[in-house]
Amino acid sequence: MPIFREILLEQLACDPDQPRKEFGTESETNALKENIEAEGIEVPLAVLRLAENRYMILDGHRRYKCAQKLKLTTAPCAIYENLEPAQIERKRYNIQNNRRPWRPMERSNQIARTKEVLGGNKSDAEIARYLGLSVSVVNCSLRQRNQKVEYIELMEHHGLEQSYRDEFLKLRSKLLKIKNFEVDDIIRIIFEKIGNGKISSAKDLRKLKKIFDQDTINEAAIEKFLADPEMRISQLEANAAQTGFSHIVDNLVKKIGETLQNGLDFTPQERSVLSDFRVLLNKILG
Repeated sequence: MPIFREILLEQLACDPDQPRKEFGTESETNALKENIEAEGIEVPLAVLRLAENRYMILDGHRRYKCAQKLKLTTAPCAIYENLEPAQIERKRYNIQNNRRPWRPMERSNQIARTKEVLGGNKSDAEIARYLGLSVSVVNCSLRQRNQKVEYIELMEHHGLEQSYRDEFLKLRSKLLKIKNFEVDDIIRIIFEKIGNGKISSAKDLRKLKKIFDQDTINEAAIEKFLADPEMRISQLEANAAQTGFSHIVDNLVKKIGETLQNGLDFTPQERSVLSDFRVLLNKILG
């Protein structure tokens, strides 16, 4: 349990391993400063005792900065002592996660650091139990760190929510070259479509993944989608359905042609299916 007491600001230091790099907007910080000026620091800073009269801030960096600007001399603190490295990581995560939710990359970095401190050989399930998270959150967060820096920068640039990022990681594993579009080209186009609203939800990325699951059948439709900046997922779905049917019919025609060319005969069952097919064609073509 922490010990609560006032500590001189000069004895406090920011956490050099703090994954969180943004602490709210300027207006939010100014509002906090005004509140502290009027009411004082109501929520104690969480700090780790490093040595006599030396403390590292685990949580409360904005309150600390505001106190400095207001030229306060002390701040109320909850002091933690004798924490193991893994306990520090868990404490940092849980305390700050109860404030502003972690940004995806911040959470990814923190989970990765916790895994490293615990020895690096822990499974995702063990990390999830240790931090009180779901296995899928841990898995997606760690996989996100393994993406190319370019992809991470694109996700950060577009401010993708975690649901988008999770679906992108699933989609990424399905991407293959489509005609003249390399995988990197496809990813760039996907993010451009997210940016201009043509891909408007994580559900759209799930639909795109299903279409890429059958990229051989849907290749022509996907190529049109990639070439047209204005095409939405709904249009791609419609085109994929059409080209998928065309692919099936084309394969059937080729199969019949190969059988005839090779002088082979059709089985009674095949002849029955072809007879039904002929009836349908007569209705369609008159």
